[in-house]
Amino acid sequence: MTNPLPKDARWNVNNFIAFKATLSVDLWMPIWVIFLTNRGISLTQLAIADGLHRLVAVVLEVPMGIVADRWGHRVSLILGSFGFVLTMATLALTTNFWLLMLSWVLWAVSVTLVSGADEAFLFESLDSVNLGTKYRHYFGRSQAVTLISSAIGSLIASPLYQIVAVLPIAINGVAAFIATLFISITRPVKKRVHFVPLSLTQTWHKIKQDLRRFNIGTVIFIGALAYALFWSSTLFYQPYLLEIGVPLDYFGGFYVVILFSGAFGAFIALRLSKWVGDARLIGGLLILLWLAGLPMALTFSRWALVGIVVIWLGYYIINSIISDNLQKLVSSDVRATIGSMRNFIGSILVIFTRVIAGAVADNLGLQAGLVVLMFLLLPCFAVGVYLVQRKWKSIFAN
Repeated sequence: MTNPLPKDARWNVNNFIAFKATLSVDLWMPIWVIFLTNRGISLTQLAIADGLHRLVAVVLEVPMGIVADRWGHRVSLILGSFGFVLTMATLALTTNFWLLMLSWVLWAVSVTLVSGADEAFLFESLDSVNLGTKYRHYFGRSQAVTLISSAIGSLIASPLYQIVAVLPIAINGVAAFIATLFISITRPVKKRVHFVPLSLTQTWHKIKQDLRRFNIGTVIFIGALAYALFWSSTLFYQPYLLEIGVPLDYFGGFYVVILFSGAFGAFIALRLSKWVGDARLIGGLLILLWLAGLPMALTFSRWALVGIVVIWLGYYIINSIISDNLQKLVSSDVRATIGSMRNFIGSILVIFTRVIAGAVADNLGLQAGLVVLMFLLLPCFAVGVYLVQRKWKSIFAN
């Protein structure tokens, strides 16, 4: 049982979890492809816009991590959540490719402001009261609550879409504004040691020092591999559901199932790592994640949807372990920056795989696109498993 938190830390942790939950009421997620294609946007255009989103995310990921470390993780989260309000407003108005591009750029800026800063804010809220060791527990809880919130949003997305197509996106924008309010009322974290912001040169030297000392690059790369398969495959969920004859009314139910599987993974990550050990658990899950994507690539069957459930379950187990170890190993003054590097590398992989697989799907069919996606990711996961088996135990004791 977790010990009660001191008052200030409890205030920050509870509001942080509320922030994550309201920011992730993903009413738009089950319907965005259908919403945009009904407005004349093709899958190729979606893939190009998504590629731009990933490219902007790649360019800004590390710089925004530096901004968060210098200006404060709380400030970065406030700006990022309000940026998502603007993203939803633009998406609601999208009727052509150029508005789509604008909304996806705004989304990328918002994501990079939150990326890395969220995990760093939670860790330092706990570490400021000497409870940094509880991070994996509270991070897992925040992930689980976030996914449950997304599941509830997904459950009502389709009915809302059928009332007025833009309604799920509009409500999502309101939820993001409420998230901005939640993070705004948190208290600035008091660091246990006096903090002096580093210059850009000092920041770069500190990053290199941490990477060289702890071999964190291996951990970041492993997290990026899971990130790449997870996000690359999501582009194809809705077209695949339509292909196998799943009615639009059931889309929300499908997203509820995969979101709850992710929440379950976040809840059990700590216990599994204690039983199995991080090295064997991560190695096995990297293999399992790739294998779980194969049925969707090889056949049009409702049984293939089980593989998507497994991908969500495995990804959130891996994400909890990676995040916990990164937060504990890196220096406090570059914590958000190094945390952002995982998504930086993952975004590069997603740009590469999604654009190619999306173009193949448009020209040769959905299944051909999925086969290409799995082929492109196979070498990455083979390398990832090799790195885990060879180097993980030199970084972590368990």
